[in-house]
Amino acid sequence: MSSRAASLLSVARESPARVAVQDRPGWLSLFSQAAVIEDPVGSAAHRRQESQPSDPLGRFYDTFIGPNRVAMDTRLDVVHGQRAEVARDVIIHTQLSSGQSIDVHAYLLYELAEEQGQLRIARLAAYWELPQMSLQVLGGGLRGLWTMTQMSVRMLRIQGLSGTLGYMRGLTSGVFGHGRRVIEALACTLAHRKTQALRHLFTEQAQLEISTNASLRSQAARAEDSHSVGDVMSALLALVPAGSSFVVSSPRASGHTVAFRFAVSGSDGAPGPHGIGFAEFTPTALFRRNQAKIQRLRLFVCEDAGG
Repeated sequence: MSSRAASLLSVARESPARVAVQDRPGWLSLFSQAAVIEDPVGSAAHRRQESQPSDPLGRFYDTFIGPNRVAMDTRLDVVHGQRAEVARDVIIHTQLSSGQSIDVHAYLLYELAEEQGQLRIARLAAYWELPQMSLQVLGGGLRGLWTMTQMSVRMLRIQGLSGTLGYMRGLTSGVFGHGRRVIEALACTLAHRKTQALRHLFTEQAQLEISTNASLRSQAARAEDSHSVGDVMSALLALVPAGSSFVVSSPRASGHTVAFRFAVSGSDGAPGPHGIGFAEFTPTALFRRNQAKIQRLRLFVCEDAGG
């Protein structure tokens, strides 16, 4: 790993480390002056702005982090050095103030930028399923109901009515099961090289970005620049040669994005590129959710991947 990539990863890892020891000032200092937190993606974002009397990120901390004990297990980290981004596959363990414990599988995307000579987090996007988490809490019976009541009262007190309604948007706005099914179809059509079916999963102006592997990245760059579904098809088929398999696992639908793990295996079973993917879908009305297609596909490929 290059020194640049190591620096980016260090900042990303520092965020949960500060959370674990409940270091509020230290955690807030990791973010840029115009930072944005989307947690989860699909709910209203928390944005720093100079004109605001109090720090929205501080209110986020006081609502969702401060009252709880939070620890995180990392399953995979992938650094995209060219864009100063870090993608993480994690399990977040939270003991809530009521005493109830929940585990949430999430994908985190950190976008970093230089500010006053220091790397800072400009955007933190957390991809996890709010409906699933809510059901997990309510599954705790009376304690779960009490926990949900506590969380709602705290949110109203700190975030206000508009902030609470913005958070609840994550329960109704997004691609949900349809998005997960499209990602599963993507794996199947790629493995069987069903080009027409594959094309149908994307918009005509789709973009593709592959974070590493020079030859694949050059093809993906053409797909991103041209906004052509044909170039996206060519780059994806180059990523998964004939006879290879493209396996996706643990998809999480968050807003209009589905985050997932992927792995390519050769016809002889040899491992190929693997990493974390983000499929961004066209925003659609609730009653047209099943018509949403992929408008941008980002694949963060591990440095130790084959090819």
